[in-house]
Amino acid sequence: MKKNPMNLQKHRIRLKPLLSAMLVLLFLFPAAGMAQNNAVQWSSQNNGHGSAVSSSSNKVWSNVGQSFNGQISQNNTLVSSGFLANNTFSTVTINQGQNVSLAFDGVNDYVEIPHNVAFLPPAITIECWAKSNTATWNTTGALISKREAFILHPNEGTKQLQFYIHMPDRWIYTIVDLAIDITQWHHFAATYDQNNLKLYIDGVFASSYFYQSALTGGAAGSLYIGSDKDGGNRYFNGQIDEVRFWNYARSASEISSSMSNTLLNPASSGLIAYYHMNDGTGSGTNTGITTVTDATLNGYNGTLNNFALSGSTSNFVTGFTAPTAPGLITLVSPANNAVSQPIGTTISWTALSTATSYQLQVSRDSNFTSNDKDTTISGTSLLMSNLSYAEQYYYRVRGINDVATGSWNTAWKFTTMGNISLAFDGSNDFVTFGNNASLKPANAVTLEAWVKPGISGNEQFILSSGHDAGGLNGYHLVLQNNHVYFWMNNYTTEIISPGSLNVGTWYHIAATYSSSAGAKMYINGVLVGADASPANAISYDNNPVTMGVLANYPIYFFGGLLDEVRIWSVERTAQEILDNMNNVNLNKSTSGLLAYYQYDQGIAGGNNTGVTTLNNGTATSADGTLNNFALNSGASNWVEGKSFAGKTTVTITAFLQGLTTGAAMISDTVSVLLKNPSTFATIDSAKVLLNTSGNGSVDLQNNYSGSSYYIVVKHRNSIETWSATSQAVTESALSYNFTTAASKAYGSNLVQMGSNWCIYSGDVNQDGFVDFTDLTLIDNDAYNFSAGYLSTDLNGDLFIDFTDLTLCDNNAYNFVGVIAPTGVKIRHDTKPVKQVNKTQTID
Repeated sequence: MKKNPMNLQKHRIRLKPLLSAMLVLLFLFPAAGMAQNNAVQWSSQNNGHGSAVSSSSNKVWSNVGQSFNGQISQNNTLVSSGFLANNTFSTVTINQGQNVSLAFDGVNDYVEIPHNVAFLPPAITIECWAKSNTATWNTTGALISKREAFILHPNEGTKQLQFYIHMPDRWIYTIVDLAIDITQWHHFAATYDQNNLKLYIDGVFASSYFYQSALTGGAAGSLYIGSDKDGGNRYFNGQIDEVRFWNYARSASEISSSMSNTLLNPASSGLIAYYHMNDGTGSGTNTGITTVTDATLNGYNGTLNNFALSGSTSNFVTGFTAPTAPGLITLVSPANNAVSQPIGTTISWTALSTATSYQLQVSRDSNFTSNDKDTTISGTSLLMSNLSYAEQYYYRVRGINDVATGSWNTAWKFTTMGNISLAFDGSNDFVTFGNNASLKPANAVTLEAWVKPGISGNEQFILSSGHDAGGLNGYHLVLQNNHVYFWMNNYTTEIISPGSLNVGTWYHIAATYSSSAGAKMYINGVLVGADASPANAISYDNNPVTMGVLANYPIYFFGGLLDEVRIWSVERTAQEILDNMNNVNLNKSTSGLLAYYQYDQGIAGGNNTGVTTLNNGTATSADGTLNNFALNSGASNWVEGKSFAGKTTVTITAFLQGLTTGAAMISDTVSVLLKNPSTFATIDSAKVLLNTSGNGSVDLQNNYSGSSYYIVVKHRNSIETWSATSQAVTESALSYNFTTAASKAYGSNLVQMGSNWCIYSGDVNQDGFVDFTDLTLIDNDAYNFSAGYLSTDLNGDLFIDFTDLTLCDNNAYNFVGVIAPTGVKIRHDTKPVKQVNKTQTID
């Protein structure tokens, strides 16, 4: 909740119903020597009226028969507010420039207010501003305590806060774990309306507990501030300010709108007592002060006990200033409208002293309707490592602190570079890796590369692992007369692609070999050849591994472009090759990946004479050295590579049973997963917001054109649902509608609602079944009158009740559960759920 910054001067009101006639004369005829330029002017507000002048004692007098219920200004600056009754002579003492609170030492300081039945209304609100001197509460129960009636109850050694109400036979409570820094000023409010206990932190609802009864006090104990003295001599270590008691349960809007107002009208309806804690001078000598004054007319003043009342502790000290939301962030990089940014771009901004963390959003649309990144971090920069080539991005940042979230800065935009590749001239360009044993696996190998042939004709070696008098040892991937050749162990294994490759066209080439299964070749993910025998361990010599030339023999240079070259120590499957050939964000720690060359070191067509190393993206020491490249023109240089832009747009239509009556749906978020149709591994996933028509769309980070996947929809309280069959990605798009027929889900696992087929609701704990465990969770929340965006709210009305129970029970009765292809593991946890007991006895 945002709060308005206020640093207004506090006041203290003293009512003196009997004054001498001399004061009347002073009021009617002010002394000639009075300094009129310092006059305090009585402003008529809230139906108040009257006028006055001030002496050096800063006191204001009202005349007989007039009342005041408003504010006082000095030189047009608001300095106090208050209430003066009809037919009284009264004074108002103004502590000008004061913003004072009371500091408790945690040893024996406390304020005691004698018992009064006024503090036992049928309903109540308790408010205070407080800050701890310790990172966790130093003791228990010691903010505000009246036994046996109520306690604003911190828990020692934690940041938990409880609100207790005493009933004839027990204490009831609600509790919250504070995700804030309690060493800073925060507002705590607790209410009870004979039905619900509620806690508010900084004006925001935090927790509640239902219990139906009027507030009933036991023993007539004193009311303590800064201590739970009757509960065991517990003393608070910190500062307390602006303590208020009301005889009704204030609403969230009432609490949030007035919590920072230090000039609250003491005559406000329902206000039992109001302690400004500004009776003394901040960190001054206050040894003559023994009382904290109730600002209302009720006069429930408190007695100071054991305070030193001098210095900066155990005394009146500087009070709270309402914290404010962070201001606007200043962005640093990339600069607004920057171009040719790397796909691994670091976004940074200037630190803000009022912020404890920052929210960063990065999107490809200026309205940020769907985000590539939405995260909260404590630092002032973040590496975006998964950006697309040749894409325009927008980014914005806002500050966050314990009080509120700031506003977004004006978004900046930048454009990433096109994908970079390396152009070989076919004359003398090549890359060498030395005699690197890590690039010479013994029993299996997979070679992958995106290749754009630039010339046709005789042999052009793409990758070569050795050559000596004994022949072509190890592996060799070669272009010859527009065909692809894969040779292993001096031609003992050979595959030749059946079709021709066109010059100037990009192709994905993959070749695999294992000592148990022989060799296979794939072009654009399609198997084009195999050679199963002979299959032996791979034989290498001591010559270097090279790219673009026959190893240890300076002929047969490759002419064209290479990109996304990978070397593996395993035989990759057909599906793995197909799934990942367009994936430029492949996890570089993937098992078996020895080397991964993405060719993104240089500037396309620029002067790259200093960029002579081809970086390996894995942990293996296998960087390559460029030889004979010009590196300063469009050819024989780093150039624009294959475009992997476009990504995959997934569009689904799905209705959720609990959120629809059949015609329209309450909008909610689901997860959409793409599953490998063979291994059922998750290839990619994203969050999708389904609108009221059940439609949602998202751009995935990779281009999956040419591949097929199961589409799986998961929701926070619904049954995981699979598409009936695997679906092909066509032209970077995948669309699927679950609502038209039961057969659109695997196993026809849908329920009909009106004219639409819907995904079953009720799997609250997401174990794959709707059963007693889910019913128990819903029942617990219904019993506790829980409300809000909870997984137990199946019908989306933000209340957990009988309607949700009935829906879950029907599906449990019908044994509703996940239906998925054979081989998919479904988790089913049948452990009973323990109900939380919200009653206890406290010491």
